[in-house]
Amino acid sequence: GILGERKNVEKIFSVIKVLAEKGMSPILTIVGRGDKNYISKLKSISKDLDIDKRIIWKGYIPYPQLPNVYAENDILLLLSHSEGLPKVLLEAISCGLKVVSSRSFYLGGFLNEIVEWVDVEDDEEKIADQIIKALNKEINIERFRQEYSWSKKEQEIDDIYKRSREKMTIQ
Repeated sequence: GILGERKNVEKIFSVIKVLAEKGMSPILTIVGRGDKNYISKLKSISKDLDIDKRIIWKGYIPYPQLPNVYAENDILLLLSHSEGLPKVLLEAISCGLKVVSSRSFYLGGFLNEIVEWVDVEDDEEKIADQIIKALNKEINIERFRQEYSWSKKEQEIDDIYKRSREKMTIQ
């Protein structure tokens, strides 16, 4: 993905600092490419917050290698100001990661059982508490995998075509 202002990385840094102050040992993995000046600014902010040693800068990762990166982590923290449907969220869940995400988009449904939703305006303490809650939460990843499996989606599309054909023959 693209690392830019809307990803709200500065807020993530502040949350990492709060988690460290709570006695946790957070390590933040940042994946994605972005403007060199912006990344330099982020690195400077991380030093100012004294969390620079807690950050792993991965840069661009080819898509086939992303599951390995997900496997190295425990949670996805997505605090974007705006998103469409973030593929990273679905990929992370399918790889078994817990997720804390901003309500900059909303999927609803049973994903509420998996995702801990936060508001980007929430203070860092509240978001840190949601991360701790998510880390301690048991999730049923199989339900997600079944709901979004290719075979299930194929069946849903087949059902739509069958209903469409039935309507056309009735008229």
